[in-house]
Amino acid sequence: PLVSLVLAGALISAIPQESHAAFFTT
Repeated sequence: PLVSLVLAGALISAIPQESHAAFFTT
């Protein structure tokens, strides 16, 4: 549902971009 999408977005926003990039590059 939409709630899941919003929750995922909030989680990604909360996580630092550096960490996110590192996770994606790994």
